[in-house]
Order: sequence, then C-alpha cells, then structure tokens
Amino acid sequence: MNILIINNNKLIVAILANLIRKCADPKHIYKSYSISCAKKWLKGYNVNIVFLDASIESSLDGIDLFKEIKSNNAQLPVVVMTSKNNSGVISKVLDISAGDYLVQPLSIKKIHHCLFNIKNKPYSLSGESV
Repeated sequence: MNILIINNNKLIVAILANLIRKCADPKHIYKSYSISCAKKWLKGYNVNIVFLDASIESSLDGIDLFKEIKSNNAQLPVVVMTSKNNSGVISKVLDISAGDYLVQPLSIKKIHHCLFNIKNKPYSLSGESV
C-alpha cells in the first residue's frame, strides 16, 4: 500500500506518517507540501490512499484538489483533514464523495479507524491489506 500525505505543515506530515506506520505497514509514504507537488505524485506514482489537508496553501484549496482527484480517479480513497470540527468542510467532502475525513488533532485511534473504514469499503485497495 502506498500512501500520499498532502499538507504544507511538515510537523503534521511527520506525525501523521508516524501514526500511519503504527496502524499499518505501508510500502511507501509519499509526502507533498504543495498542490503542484501533489499532482506530480498522483500522476507519476501508484498511490492507494491520499491524506489531504483541506487548506494546503489557502483557505479550502484542498477541497478543489479533492474534486480534481475524484474526477480523475473516483475509486481512490481520499481522507480530507481539517483543523477544527468544521461542518462546512465535512459537508463539502461528503457532497463530492463518500470520502473519509479527519478532524485534527490526530490520534492513533482516529487513524486506525480511518484505515479500517477504507479497507472495508467496496473500492478497498484492490485487495491489498492495510
């Protein structure tokens, strides 16, 4: 399983990568700190799960990237992260797709639950174990 984390905060990326490794055994964890870099990763690498910050470079620009990802690959699991319990972000995510979302602060319990949900969805990683 290959995971792409898209977030401009390097500390959040490091924490999330650490939590993911405690919950699963990913083959690769790719890290992107900008939208343009994320698009290159998505185009050039086999990514099975995306963890995406709702506001990467400006307010809610992650939602636009989420829409683009889903229009190019509707089956790719995308987890949108937001820094507060923002019902507007959550509503937009659910309107676009039955995607998952995480409200920060991150925890091992939240990541484990999120990965479990992805694994048990119909589009579940082409049979790979999480």
